[in-house]
Amino acid sequence: MSKNGMLAVSSSDDMTLKIWDLESGSELGRLRGHSDSLYSMALSDDSRRAVSVADDHTLKVWALETQAPIATFTCDAAASCCAFISDHEIIGGDYIGIVHFLSNRGRQEGIGPSGSRSLTNIVGKRYR
Repeated sequence: MSKNGMLAVSSSDDMTLKIWDLESGSELGRLRGHSDSLYSMALSDDSRRAVSVADDHTLKVWALETQAPIATFTCDAAASCCAFISDHEIIGGDYIGIVHFLSNRGRQEGIGPSGSRSLTNIVGKRYR
């Protein structure tokens, strides 16, 4: 839920995240892109982005305004948890016990055909 209590994002059985307007109770949109069950998600402090992890081994960062993934990181195993550390840094964990400290700060390389960016491990911050 957003800090102002007006917006929520939930995971769904259909491998999507749903964006909700809590005042009206209406669904504002769906975030599609994972290919297996979702395990965890979090909202950024400014409620402009969400991060999600799934059994498809991916962690995805979403722009809520455009409802599109803006970055993807592939874990070594099914991803199990995630949280925003700051505007550009995320922590994620997978089921074999690896914790990834990720950043997209100042990165322009790795932009894919859809305009999404790859997240990379911050050097020296991969723990097992």
